[in-house]
Amino acid sequence: MIEIEVKHKIRNKKTAEKIRKKLKEISIHEKKEKEVNLVFDLPDSSFKKKGFLLRLRKDSENILTFKSPVKSKGKFKQRKETELKIKDFDRTKKLLEKMHFSPFFVYEKKREYFDFNGTEIVVDELPFIGFYMEIEGTKKGIQETEKKLELKEKNRIIKNYLQLFLEYKKKHRLKEENMVFGQEKSKKNSSYC
Repeated sequence: MIEIEVKHKIRNKKTAEKIRKKLKEISIHEKKEKEVNLVFDLPDSSFKKKGFLLRLRKDSENILTFKSPVKSKGKFKQRKETELKIKDFDRTKKLLEKMHFSPFFVYEKKREYFDFNGTEIVVDELPFIGFYMEIEGTKKGIQETEKKLELKEKNRIIKNYLQLFLEYKKKHRLKEENMVFGQEKSKKNSSYC
């Protein structure tokens, strides 16, 4: 399937709460979960270099995801996506490692799901980089959702969370390699900020 999505930065926790409240009024609230994501690559980093993404996600389900390189960098992020629900997270991780893949980036997020007329909206809280909203669906559905939420097209983000974390890491001279809850406290207490 072709995934079409955009992100919008949410300024802070207070703004995120306002957005959640509005979403609960205008859409169907589906669920709230905490995720652990492992992003895999081969030893030569060829997946990352070519723009492929291989991710193993654990929340209420276990999902293995493969995404092709981004096809359009214009107003929408578009790429082919294949997802498989799997039973055993640890066995799948071991299988990938036997195939010479290894996790090079681990990230966690607290995610809340909403459905607005068939368009999926998620509000994410991530360590270090904060709050984001992802809108996924058809181009028309994304535009209608943005209009309803009074979001500006010019503020769209089409980067993934790894790219956003690497930018944050560089700007703040952060040493952490992963984006995991609990690490942000050590960052605030460190002398390199």
